[in-house]
Amino acid sequence: MLLAGHDAVDLINGTTSPWLDHTIQPIDQVIAELDAQTTRRCIKTHTPLDGLPLDGGVRYITVYRHPIDVHFSMRKFISIAIQSKLKVYYGEDVSADFQRFLDGGLDGGDLDMPSLSAIVRHYEQSIATKRENVLVLHYADMLQNPEKADLQIDAHIGTMHPPEIIAAVLAATSFDSMKANAHRFTPNAGTGVWKDDAAFFDTTSSHKWAGRLNNQDMTAYDRKMAQLLSPEARRWLEEGSKQGTSKERM
Repeated sequence: MLLAGHDAVDLINGTTSPWLDHTIQPIDQVIAELDAQTTRRCIKTHTPLDGLPLDGGVRYITVYRHPIDVHFSMRKFISIAIQSKLKVYYGEDVSADFQRFLDGGLDGGDLDMPSLSAIVRHYEQSIATKRENVLVLHYADMLQNPEKADLQIDAHIGTMHPPEIIAAVLAATSFDSMKANAHRFTPNAGTGVWKDDAAFFDTTSSHKWAGRLNNQDMTAYDRKMAQLLSPEARRWLEEGSKQGTSKERM
């Protein structure tokens, strides 16, 4: 929306911001969609920065969230899909699925799934880059102050819109607006991919694991995080720049 300069942007078919490394779509089709764009392009990717060409003429935006919330968000994502080969990995045994998340991902591998090690590696690549054209954001900060986040992105990509454009984008991209307009914002809306298109937008809460993971699960998580990150780096990855925790949003 900031690139377009207005809030009348639909995202349902993915051509507005093609997902470059989503292998379900043939790469030739993705490239054709990018080539067909006549304005400044926006490309979505899950690849860490060390897997991308770092070009001074490109603006990069990375967004992170508490790793356990990512895991539970993925559980929800798979649960509302009508068909997915990943359903077998997100079953009734929440603790077993969480242990797989801690151990590396699907079958112990580090595939394009929200395994803890994959999330941490992605995060480390972003904070190690230290380039002015790389903006690193956290979901908790964006949720707490969406206007600040929009202004950060607006400045980062150089669009520098007047207040009325920022206000329109903020209104259109609020959680309530996106859920109410799932036909515009849910990927593949209206195509039978989801049991309920609006359910794609679950909640804005953090700490989604409360009451679902036991002490043993959390101890295993703490042990793994202590191996992967320093206390300060871990604090930011989990909570962003906020003071304390986001328990008030549970």
